[in-house]
Amino acid sequence: MADTLKFRGGSTSDIASSTVSDREIIFDTEKNTLVLGSAKDYLMRYGGNSQSGNVGIGVASPSTALEVSGTVTATAFAGNLTGNVTGNVTGNVTGNVTGNVTGDLTGNATTATTLETARTIGGVSFNGSADINLPGVNTAGTQDTSGNAATATALQTARAINGVSFNGTNDITIGIGTNANQTLDTTSNVTFASVTAPLTGNADTATALQTARTIAGQSFNGTADITIAATDLSDTNQSLSTTDDVTFNVVTATSYVESVGTAQTALDPANGGIQTFVTSSSTTFTDSLATGESMTLMIRRASASHTVTFPTTKWVGNVTPPVTTTSGKYSIISLWKVSSNLYGSYGGDA
Repeated sequence: MADTLKFRGGSTSDIASSTVSDREIIFDTEKNTLVLGSAKDYLMRYGGNSQSGNVGIGVASPSTALEVSGTVTATAFAGNLTGNVTGNVTGNVTGNVTGNVTGDLTGNATTATTLETARTIGGVSFNGSADINLPGVNTAGTQDTSGNAATATALQTARAINGVSFNGTNDITIGIGTNANQTLDTTSNVTFASVTAPLTGNADTATALQTARTIAGQSFNGTADITIAATDLSDTNQSLSTTDDVTFNVVTATSYVESVGTAQTALDPANGGIQTFVTSSSTTFTDSLATGESMTLMIRRASASHTVTFPTTKWVGNVTPPVTTTSGKYSIISLWKVSSNLYGSYGGDA
């Protein structure tokens, strides 16, 4: 039997009650209905009469613009979709989805009310439906964290510094400790309340000497001044440098020594600052002055036959003094020593 395409019009009966042979396609212009084969299934109904311009596929009386009885397959949909969608949806969905979605969704949602699986943050369950508090962060409690805090109130584990426990909550005082051999940076300023231990090195200043010392018989440890008497000196014949400034309370010295005969032929200020000499025979003097020393010699020849010889002397005016023989008078001669040179000056007779 050949395929048949029929057109029917003017009938008021529903095409569904008509007899449709197998392999026939009937288009009813009265009912705006397209029927395929003996199954009498409505292939499509559109417009006209009670349909009000609605299109139905597999539906006798569509109530919406498009009503489909069965599965709809398409490459794309545009516009609002109202009703239940059962089955897999593959592709992008643009727009709001109102209602429940049952099944797996592949892709990313911009926002969501809750997480499908709650997560634990700092030991507190979080699914996104409400704020949470973290103990030790924004509420009282403790929090185990990893990493390093820039600052902290206290060390989690106290540490010992030179034997003193330290956790950062308070200052501590550190002693030398059990190891007495400590090295301090020479640029450091260190204040000790007291030190009980041997110290090696030199202190710029000290209140007292550890061991008192004896100076000219007087004990001295540096805590007080001491006075040294001349009688405390073991050698009173001391020479003072000419650059020294010395203040004496009382000076007792012999300024005049008279020497007669040949006993004092050595010219030495130790025998007196002013010395007299009367020859008993020809006399030769020797130089015993030290540099810086001086003396005055008053001399007279007992006989004109006596000669007087002086040591090498630089005389003022290159005049070697004559020695008087006048009884009761002396020739006055001044002598002084500078470096290795002996100088002399004749002052006349008196």
